[in-house]
Amino acid sequence: MDALREIIVELKTVFDGVSLRRLTQSGGPETNSSPIYVNRDTLTSRQQEVLTTAHQMGYFEHPRTANATEVAKELGINRSTFTEHLSAAQSKLLDAILDS
Repeated sequence: MDALREIIVELKTVFDGVSLRRLTQSGGPETNSSPIYVNRDTLTSRQQEVLTTAHQMGYFEHPRTANATEVAKELGINRSTFTEHLSAAQSKLLDAILDS
């Protein structure tokens, strides 16, 4: 990453407008991995907030360290609204991953 950062800084000094928009990583030629780009901009800001809060609180951990009611309370919404936002966000993310 340090080497990449140096290259980008050098390119910016030589060429106006250079920016890094997407960085993916594969396991290399010896693996069968297939990197997937997921555009998080397909999520609404509220869906991103719901996912981030749920993740930070441990909703996706096993075992969970927070349940839907606790996450909803943290977000200041009711439980059913939380699950609606979460379901919509998960569907968008899974569509991007599985359609690739």
